[in-house]
Amino acid sequence: MRAAVLGAQQGRVMYPDFKRLTQQAGCVGYTVWIAGRHVSYLGRRGEIHAKRFPD
Repeated sequence: MRAAVLGAQQGRVMYPDFKRLTQQAGCVGYTVWIAGRHVSYLGRRGEIHAKRFPD
């Protein structure tokens, strides 16, 4: 998950690959909070991983 997010932030991972990598890591969906400057990734077992936008 971390590698997919970091790769996307650095422009090395494009959206189709990002989707595939995050699904393989167990992500079933995500919500982007523009005003709150973070993304909440949802896992298969109900877990949530919040990632802040880089400054």
